[in-house]
Amino acid sequence: SHAAPSADSCEAEAAPANPIELAQAFEHCNRTIVDEAQRIADLVYDANPVLLTLWNGNPGDASGGTAHAVATWTDRGLSTENIDVAQL
Repeated sequence: SHAAPSADSCEAEAAPANPIELAQAFEHCNRTIVDEAQRIADLVYDANPVLLTLWNGNPGDASGGTAHAVATWTDRGLSTENIDVAQL
């Protein structure tokens, strides 16, 4: 008989994520990244940090993506610069 892989094993399969929970996790990550970027900007006295994105400008297929990150950034009154991948 073959033993089932342990939870620590690279062979163990993760349960599929609930799409709503996954989107919430990505949104949380975006907010955390923006918070940290703003904290570092404050440490170096950068009054106008700029978010640089490489993005096609589309909203994406779920919340928590680049569109959410940009909205989180601009909702704080901060500037963005985008390199439009559709133009490359």
